[in-house]
Amino acid sequence: MIRTRPTTEDLIAGDGEFLIAMSHDEITLIGALLGMVRLGQRQYQQAAMNIMDALEDLTADQDFTTTALVDVQPQLEVRDPNTFDIIARYDDSHIFEFIV
Repeated sequence: MIRTRPTTEDLIAGDGEFLIAMSHDEITLIGALLGMVRLGQRQYQQAAMNIMDALEDLTADQDFTTTALVDVQPQLEVRDPNTFDIIARYDDSHIFEFIV
């Protein structure tokens, strides 16, 4: 279910059919997640670029995904598939990307 609520015109970014009410923390999390995804040639590349453009417009930050990565400071954990023990942990001192 998508929660929507009316808002002022100057807070709307993007061209989709949904209007989603999100907090700044939620928008920052989405920006950080997009910052960790390497965009390929699949169908979602343009969708991701549109979201990134909308977030940049909304926040008036032309490098919002980088700003969000600094704020969120995500960590990547690699776990053993059998025991779920952590094999490795990577933080902002490493470059990691999920390829979609």
